Amino acid sequence: MKSIDLSAEKRIVFFTGAGMSAESGVSTYRGKGGFWSQYDYEEYACQKAFERDPEKVL
Repeated sequence: MKSIDLSAEKRIVFFTGAGMSAESGVSTYRGKGGFWSQYDYEEYACQKAFERDPEKVL
C-alpha cells in the first residue's frame, strides 16, 4: 500500500460512519438527544423537502 505524506497539510478531516460512538463524546444523529432530534426530518432531509425549498435544505 502506498503511503501518503501529510506533513505539509494544515488540517485533516476524517469522514466516519456508524462506527463512531457516543461514548467517545461525539453527538449521535438519531439517538436520544441526537442531531436530528432538533429538526423535522421531512423539512430538511428528504427529496420532497429539497423540491419544496432547495436553498433551505442545502
